[in-house]
Amino acid sequence: MNCCYHQHADKSYAESTFKFLQELPVDPAIGLEKLIGKFYQAVFSGDEQKARSLKSIIQDCGYASIIDDIEID
Repeated sequence: MNCCYHQHADKSYAESTFKFLQELPVDPAIGLEKLIGKFYQAVFSGDEQKARSLKSIIQDCGYASIIDDIEID
């Protein structure tokens, strides 16, 4: 997702990943991956409010370095 973001890839390239993440079972072991997927989905959809909220949660959990290079207007 990070590469798609930085290469300004069309949202369609990321759609299959978003779909895959949504179909994964509810399991704490993959919760962070699903959360980051939701973050990128908000970024690609232009939902700045949701992206900011998710970014704040991800940062509060100590994973800021994963998404610090993503700019949200």
